[in-house]
Amino acid sequence: MQNKIDESFSFIHLPPQTLVQIFSFLDLSTIYKCFFLCKSLNNKLDQNLWKTLTLRDYLHNLIDHPLPEEDLILPQKESDIITTAESPQEAQKVIDNPFSDSTKELRERLASAHIELPENWKNYYKQCTKAFSLSGAWKGYYGSLEQELLEISQKGYLVYAKKTTGHTNIPAGKLTWRMRLNKSMTKGKGKVHLADPKFKNPRWRTAFIEIVNPNLILITWFDKKLGEEWIKITFAIVRFMKKGSPITGMSVKFEPLKFKK
Repeated sequence: MQNKIDESFSFIHLPPQTLVQIFSFLDLSTIYKCFFLCKSLNNKLDQNLWKTLTLRDYLHNLIDHPLPEEDLILPQKESDIITTAESPQEAQKVIDNPFSDSTKELRERLASAHIELPENWKNYYKQCTKAFSLSGAWKGYYGSLEQELLEISQKGYLVYAKKTTGHTNIPAGKLTWRMRLNKSMTKGKGKVHLADPKFKNPRWRTAFIEIVNPNLILITWFDKKLGEEWIKITFAIVRFMKKGSPITGMSVKFEPLKFKK
């Protein structure tokens, strides 16, 4: 005897929490297609779904805080440029993923922290999707004769860049800079990784980032030779594309750094 199909059953009759669980496995494009075919689904799931999707896709945005705008001011005095030596243990570390916290750990941090949550989860999710991601392959001109390949990872306001190819100072596989972005995700501040030849005396120094467009980043840091004045060094990083990067003729810009008296 064949089982009869209950033709009166409709997908939309499932409990909202069950539907949210199902939709949490779908990508955004598929979700919008479902809403287009069945507008009542959108009304039924509403904020519960967008909260779940935010915790799935943009958990770092909720936990991490943006860089305050006042921190974007370039050094006004020599003490504003901070250089921190890297310990031998840190220098030997192999960093596969700078965002090593598990989703469970991040959710525990969110629950324990006093964070003001969005009133409208759908609007918050849409705002997050408007910001383009820097994650992916890039290439930069560090002043050597050859361009270097980088792998950039971004979660929320935090951005890390690791060298895919390296040189005698900073070898492949090491972080080359790390930054925290401002609220608009157009500028930021952090540190650049420096070292002497053969990765001797590794250290981190104050640096800034400017995101010109989705395919172009400018990194600014500072250097001083013994007995000389401080200089500001800015170099470009462009998104790597199989057909070639959109910008050619990259160069490093050197400028005297004048402190206010």
